[in-house]
Amino acid sequence: MYRYNYTNGDIMVNPALTPQFTAQVSAEIPRYIQLWTQRFRPISVVNYKVRHPLWCAVAQTRVG
Repeated sequence: MYRYNYTNGDIMVNPALTPQFTAQVSAEIPRYIQLWTQRFRPISVVNYKVRHPLWCAVAQTRVG
């Protein structure tokens, strides 16, 4: 992959990923999976029938 500097037009090759960075990202993946499973997966399926949690609630008002 390449990096483009829009201020001067330089195009440079991105540096290689370090093993430390790869390990940090790999360690974060289970946390994101757990977050998705707990918070978003239950309300992201078609025909979801259980009440939405309060943090998803939208205030409703009657007109008329």
